[in-house]
Amino acid sequence: MKLIKKIAAIMFAFMMVFTLSSNVNAEETTGTGKIIINQAVDKAEYKIYKLLTLESYDKKNNIYSYKIDSKWVNFFEQGDIKNTYVATENGYVTKWIGEGTKNETRMQEFTKKALEYAKNPANSITATNTKNAKGDSVTFDNLGLGYYLVDSSSGALCGLTTTDNEITIEEKNKAPTVEKKVKHERDDDSKYRDTVYVELGEKIKFQISFTALKGVENYVLHDTADNGIDIDYTSVKVFVNGTEKLNSDYNLDNSVTDGCTFDIDFQNKLNENDKVVVTYTGYLKDNAKIFNSNDPSNTANSNKAHLSYGHSNSTGDSSVNIYTYTMPVFKYTKLDDESKNGLGGVEFKLSTDKEGNNLLSFKKESSEVDASGKSIDVYTLVPSSTTGSTQVIKTPDSGYFKLNGLHGEYYLTETKALPGYNELDKAIKVKVGDGGTINVGEGFNPQTTVEVLNNKGKLLPSTGGMGTTLIYLVGGALVLGSGFVLANKKRAKAK
Repeated sequence: MKLIKKIAAIMFAFMMVFTLSSNVNAEETTGTGKIIINQAVDKAEYKIYKLLTLESYDKKNNIYSYKIDSKWVNFFEQGDIKNTYVATENGYVTKWIGEGTKNETRMQEFTKKALEYAKNPANSITATNTKNAKGDSVTFDNLGLGYYLVDSSSGALCGLTTTDNEITIEEKNKAPTVEKKVKHERDDDSKYRDTVYVELGEKIKFQISFTALKGVENYVLHDTADNGIDIDYTSVKVFVNGTEKLNSDYNLDNSVTDGCTFDIDFQNKLNENDKVVVTYTGYLKDNAKIFNSNDPSNTANSNKAHLSYGHSNSTGDSSVNIYTYTMPVFKYTKLDDESKNGLGGVEFKLSTDKEGNNLLSFKKESSEVDASGKSIDVYTLVPSSTTGSTQVIKTPDSGYFKLNGLHGEYYLTETKALPGYNELDKAIKVKVGDGGTINVGEGFNPQTTVEVLNNKGKLLPSTGGMGTTLIYLVGGALVLGSGFVLANKKRAKAK
């Protein structure tokens, strides 16, 4: 049964093509034949090979004289062909062995061997004609009468049929399709989707799925990830009909030179209607693209997959996008005219908890200058083990900085204020949401930039200063006033 299924997955069929003309006698052949392929796979390549030439025939008595094409003589004289599938004599095929064309399984076996022979470069076999499907039909006309092998690059099995005037093949199988999805690794499988929003270094899970079609072979899955995506090749798993397959059932190659990140060759071990699912994990690295609302399509980190199959066919790409965002911050004080003046030299830390225990580490990038000319310091989230990383973010003179690679809920804590300025007494809660939205504090408070105001401290009295002098003067005046009142009372009593 496995052999039959495997044979059923071949990509070709034989056609007996012959045409009768009104002035042909029983001993001659004139005219041309035609092969029509209906429901062809668009853009698929179709080839025909002429194996036998029809020299003469007697249709009334069902007698046909087929001469072996010179390039195919060695094939027909092979031990596994001659006297197994056909009988030959003096360069002619005299009969089919084993019920001939009435036995589809044997015909499929025979055509499989014929195609293998044609594909072997050592045999120097070239196609009689080659055409690419345009739409859903392909026609080969003006063919010399004979017996033809028809090969489809889509890998779909063409029907075996004969007709007096022409051969029509119904291509019953369609091109396969592939679907790619992505999710946070922590989410359940119902959360797979086309787009996901993450923090740099956060683990994400990819899923690729397709269904094997009848007659299609040579499936190879090609996966291509942007440079900012790191893939864990040890996490790759292949499931067929829900059962995880052994590594020996497929070949994973992550050192390919076809421009892809990795390929999976299924080694022709898939059967019709097999449901294939491939999963693996990865994450965004510190060189990943950071979302820019002014250019969203070019700031997505893309991962795409496609299938190659048959001899040279390929599906279209199925893609997913992974986004990560930035948190812009402006540290400032207000001047007398209420204008905002940036403060440099103020230090902050960012954590994922209000208490500041889970501090995040960053690497300092080159500063940027925006359209207005102000300088912005740039920090990118990295693992704490990264050489040169820091947990301290220091504001430049402009007061502007931004933290790249974020998505989720954070707490921004001021850890060092400028001399003469009051340090913030609590952390600022900031949520970086889907699409890069910034919400500051509790409740709904969307912002484009996290603005942090610092006020100058008020001067308090100190020892030896004017403050204590005033106290002494006031106290002295009170004492003198009390003494004056007491003296007046005594004089009044004496009188």
